[in-house]
Amino acid sequence: MRQYRLLTVTTLLVFLAGCTSFSSQQNTLQISNAAENYLQQAANAQGDDKAAYQLMATNQLLNDRNLNDAEQVLSRVQQQPLNSTNTQQKLIIEAKLALQQKQSQKAIAIFQQIKNPAALPENIQQLYYQTALTLYSHTNRLADSVIAQIHLTQLAPEADDTNEITQNIWHNLQRLPLQQLQTLSQYHSSDLVNGWLQLAIIAKQYANQTKNLAEQLIQWQQTYPNHPAISLLPNADAINNMSQAHAPQQIALLLPLHGSFASMGTAVRDGFMMNFYNNAKYLQSTPTIKVYDTSKDDILTLYQQALDDGAQFVVGPLTKDNVNRLAEQNRITVPTLVLNYLDANQSPPDNLIQFGLSPMQSAQQIAAFAWAHGSDQLLTLSAQSDWAAQILQTFTDSYRQLGGNIAIAAQFTDDQSIKSAISSALNIDQSNQRAQALQDLFGEPIKAIPRRRQDINGIFLIATPAQARQMIPLLKFYYTENLPIFSISNVYSGVPSPRNDHDLNGVYFNDIPLLLSDDYSILRNKLASLWASNYQTNNRLYGLGLDADTLSMLWPRFIAAPNFPLQGVTGNLYLNQKQQIYRQLLDAEFQQGTPQEIK
Repeated sequence: MRQYRLLTVTTLLVFLAGCTSFSSQQNTLQISNAAENYLQQAANAQGDDKAAYQLMATNQLLNDRNLNDAEQVLSRVQQQPLNSTNTQQKLIIEAKLALQQKQSQKAIAIFQQIKNPAALPENIQQLYYQTALTLYSHTNRLADSVIAQIHLTQLAPEADDTNEITQNIWHNLQRLPLQQLQTLSQYHSSDLVNGWLQLAIIAKQYANQTKNLAEQLIQWQQTYPNHPAISLLPNADAINNMSQAHAPQQIALLLPLHGSFASMGTAVRDGFMMNFYNNAKYLQSTPTIKVYDTSKDDILTLYQQALDDGAQFVVGPLTKDNVNRLAEQNRITVPTLVLNYLDANQSPPDNLIQFGLSPMQSAQQIAAFAWAHGSDQLLTLSAQSDWAAQILQTFTDSYRQLGGNIAIAAQFTDDQSIKSAISSALNIDQSNQRAQALQDLFGEPIKAIPRRRQDINGIFLIATPAQARQMIPLLKFYYTENLPIFSISNVYSGVPSPRNDHDLNGVYFNDIPLLLSDDYSILRNKLASLWASNYQTNNRLYGLGLDADTLSMLWPRFIAAPNFPLQGVTGNLYLNQKQQIYRQLLDAEFQQGTPQEIK
């Protein structure tokens, strides 16, 4: 635990400055032992050493969130002639101060003045990259932030969370487009950085090409035998087995094709079959696909029938009830990709893999996006329902782990209560009441503009497209035009509608690549033309079906190299420790009523 002594920073600064008084204020402030020690060492030093200790004290004060004290010490440094190293360190600390003062653009402008950080002493390099990581993470400059983190791993290799850092670097690299990775590799010559970039390029280029991926991983390992990313690779036997693996020869689809879930089941089936026939020409032998209608028979009976018929891979069931029932029995003898998620307290049996369109994954990722955007005090708005409560809890947990705070969580019961919920959450009601009280006091009309609460710097919505179209104009009416608004994938219908969605302009959200990426525009158009009516309401389920086929065909490769995601239309696909397929979504912003991918 950090220890503090009650001291007056003014006293120390006067001591540093000799006979010149720094300030007439004598406020008692808390200074950590580390900052105090640096200040005392500065008092006994001269010239460059004095400035160096003052800079270290300033940095420590910033670490302690003592911004006022840090500014005072830094002002002393700025009045002195500095050598090259101290000048660079001063710029780093000035940028760090600006960032803590929520002046991100000023911080970036200062940071860009720093030249050749590799020439700096190692401790200052570490400060540089730590500050760069924070700065670029909080300004959504993903490529710059991940490069900074790579350099930090070299400067502090003894970190206890090395594996977590490695995974974080890798997942962030996978978020970058292939073209950007290739461009970055041209500007970075070090083996450390280039090793990471080349591995990420391989993962992108050969994600869904099992044999080529295996060959490329072997070549990369030979080129970078001591690289920290080597821990991500499968062992030699796994790579060899992966290169020789074949797709299953019979696949069973267990889907509801009649009744209330028929449109959802047919969307998955049609997406699966489209992907299957599009890729059949690349297969050495064509598997047999058998479809079983779960709306007509008991799920356990159908599952056993599929096994008896020779299924080597099962896709489905789709509904949560059927997934839970299937998981309760221990006869999952072949890889079974269920298209929903078990209850949180239910452990999956062996061979059962959960894959679905979980809004929880969207909530986790938009929490990270909001934090990276610089919003650390949020107002949340959501419907009063169990579904919304689960999403909000997931978002809140992720957001708080990053360091964010939910200033107020507001709920609405129905569309009619949205206005009052927003007004109350923003303290507009209180502002109006104060104005009315003044009017009553003076006995004459008073012109007053209501003032919203000032302790928030962002808003998080859980809303349907129709609700969001109602909420955004209200939020802007109540003086939130300057606040960023974040939401999950449910805020978008999945079909561009500029006329209906123009009120959503500026809203940040995430969604599957099928609906956002230009790479899938032809596929989107084809799906919409073949199944126009059903695609309007079940577009994401078509994507689920497309990716279910990809997973079934490439399952041996997926298991052999779990750190190398499959490129799916529902996101980059990973397998987590809970036997769930985790989807890395794309970030987007509504512009002119149309979602635009943020690259």
